[in-house]
Amino acid sequence: MMTFFSGKNNENAHLHIRSFRFYLSTKHLPKKLPHENEDEDSLTQFERARIQVFAQTLQNSAQIWFQKIKWGRNPGEIYDLEGLLKAFESRFKRDQAEKWKQWGELLNKRQKPKQTAAEFITEVEEIALQTEASDEIMLITMVHGFKPQTYSWIRHHLMEDSARL
Repeated sequence: MMTFFSGKNNENAHLHIRSFRFYLSTKHLPKKLPHENEDEDSLTQFERARIQVFAQTLQNSAQIWFQKIKWGRNPGEIYDLEGLLKAFESRFKRDQAEKWKQWGELLNKRQKPKQTAAEFITEVEEIALQTEASDEIMLITMVHGFKPQTYSWIRHHLMEDSARL
């Protein structure tokens, strides 16, 4: 199932495009014909179908942005999916300062009192994926974010396992 992209600053346009490409590969769309005629917007039936699938993944400000696109082959206009995805990524590219802010928030994340270790790990992994955090940031967050008793249990069992080797 494809997720929606709203255009919020904490969303990852690059990740959305990657997911969309995979999702698109599962769709049965009209075949690209060698000499297909273009419509009034300079789009072939093949490109219009692919663009429409992408449009269905957008909502809120991203949908408004999409509705304002100028279609055609003149400078500044878009006539195929690749041009659309390039414009989309450029428009919704995440600010580097925002990335650093989100990584800082991730590093300060702590396991909640009633949250299991598995739930905490899943939450950290999801945030790390969304923010493009490195594996190192994710692991540091987990180690420092576990409840003390969880961390002690993990440390104890890791020491036991390493002693057996």
